[in-house]
Amino acid sequence: MVGQVELLMFAMRSAIRVNEQVRRGFADMVAAKELSLPLPNFPSAPSVESARSYYEAEGAKYLAAESKLRDLYNGWRSLTPEQTQVFLSRYQEHWALDEADAAPAGKVLQADLTWDDYRALLTVRQWGKSDKKGPSLLQRAAGTLIEIAVDYHLQVPGAVNPASANGKLVKAFLEAIDVIDFAEGDTAKIGTQLVDSLFSSVLQTLRDHPEIAADSKRGQELVSRVAAGVATKTRDLVTQAGNQLARDGLRDFAAALFPALLKSAAETVVGDPGKFLGLDKESEVALVSGVGAAILDATKAHQGLEGLFSQAALDAVTKAALTAAARYPELLGAKGERTGKLVAAVAGALGTDAARIGPGLLPELIRLTLEKSADNLDALLRVDPNDKTEKHLLVVALKQVLPVLASKPPNGAKWEPKFDAADALALAEALVDEVARNPQWLVDRAGQESRLLGDVVAAVLEALRMQAGPRLRRDTAVALVAAAVRAVGNRLELGTADAQGRRVVAVVAAAIVKTVHGDGAALEAAWLFARDEALQRLADLIFDQIAHAGARADLPQIVQGFLDETVDRIRKGESWTWQELAALLLKELEK
Repeated sequence: MVGQVELLMFAMRSAIRVNEQVRRGFADMVAAKELSLPLPNFPSAPSVESARSYYEAEGAKYLAAESKLRDLYNGWRSLTPEQTQVFLSRYQEHWALDEADAAPAGKVLQADLTWDDYRALLTVRQWGKSDKKGPSLLQRAAGTLIEIAVDYHLQVPGAVNPASANGKLVKAFLEAIDVIDFAEGDTAKIGTQLVDSLFSSVLQTLRDHPEIAADSKRGQELVSRVAAGVATKTRDLVTQAGNQLARDGLRDFAAALFPALLKSAAETVVGDPGKFLGLDKESEVALVSGVGAAILDATKAHQGLEGLFSQAALDAVTKAALTAAARYPELLGAKGERTGKLVAAVAGALGTDAARIGPGLLPELIRLTLEKSADNLDALLRVDPNDKTEKHLLVVALKQVLPVLASKPPNGAKWEPKFDAADALALAEALVDEVARNPQWLVDRAGQESRLLGDVVAAVLEALRMQAGPRLRRDTAVALVAAAVRAVGNRLELGTADAQGRRVVAVVAAAIVKTVHGDGAALEAAWLFARDEALQRLADLIFDQIAHAGARADLPQIVQGFLDETVDRIRKGESWTWQELAALLLKELEK
């Protein structure tokens, strides 16, 4: 006996095969109240009486299967106009189905439409009307799935041909969905909408990444397991959701996550198997499915997470999560099941401050954390000696820095711009790189959490705000802070506060911007060094030199003297090069 999936795929092929004039009506007809195609040889002017006669004889089998039809049949003498319309419509459908069943296979009905096509269509229409257990998720979505198949048939050749590589993958998806049960009511409606979106995603992935079908068995297993995992996890979360808005948000998030998983899998598991050396095909598929379920689970731990991601951001986060999970199964689980906890931890720790800075920042911070984790996660996870909880040092670092960027300028500040999401992300990338290279930024000698990174960023930023003029650009300020942090990374004493609470990097940063942007700055120096790239290069030169100089207490004075001499040279019109400036500062530092 032909199964539901095979029948639905045949109906899709029928809708694609018939001529354009008939095609749309064929697809729409699955869900329509009325039949939209002509029925050859149908008795003219159907009436309630002719319908009743039909159901008394050859149509009796349909009465046994449909209680609503039985009610119409038994009350045929007093039907309302609307009930009459339904009764006659069911009569026409059942009569046509009988005719289709009796017709020889392949017999043409009209144009390119055969009775076999009609039989498939009419059978699909019956799925939602039987008294048997409520229609399955696949049955509810059948009409829209046919429409989607029609829309994509030119872009994805062979997508509904079960003998082709693409068709086998589509069949694997439909079979996975066929066994998933969504409850009746609003949950069932959400399930149907989700399946529509997932099916579109499968066809889009086949169009954009045909390699996923070329690796036939792995591709089929991948699509089947991931689709089933996303749909099942979404069903469970939707059932637990407190209101319709939350349920709709979960549906939309799952619909966006599924193509992100397929795309990431096509680019990594299939497209770049070198990243997954050591994993067999079964483990690869389990990993992709597990990461998907884990990310969905993160929405439960952090409410509102599902509404934060653009498709591009979710694509990047998913790919980063897959790579990290593949490289560190001992830390994130063999199936990547703990990646969701990492996503939720980032969102929980950084969500409030990220929202204060600007929209779109939090997903980028999640992506950044996962990407950097893929390189050395084992060095970045530490157990807090106080509460014995596991902490991710990149999350700790960003949690120290974001409040600084989100805070208002202090009273008396000369430079007051507010950092936006792009500024914060640029600084976060620089700081995360520094912490990834040297996790000791966040762990003191006693093994406790160190506030050094946040304190250095706060001190340097305050120095800029108090000494720079309004001409300093935000991205240049970000570059100066990053350069200061790198200097401390090379020499700890530069960031350590003295007895008066001053930090050398902050004092030096203040001297640099005051020389170029401050009140009374020499016009010639401002003209030359106020350009972003020149100021950044000057700061890099100074911070690099003092980071490699010997320990001494007069570094700020030396730097100020160097700046004064540099400005004097420029004011006098003397020639200079960056190499000469570096040599000049080095000479002063070696005295």
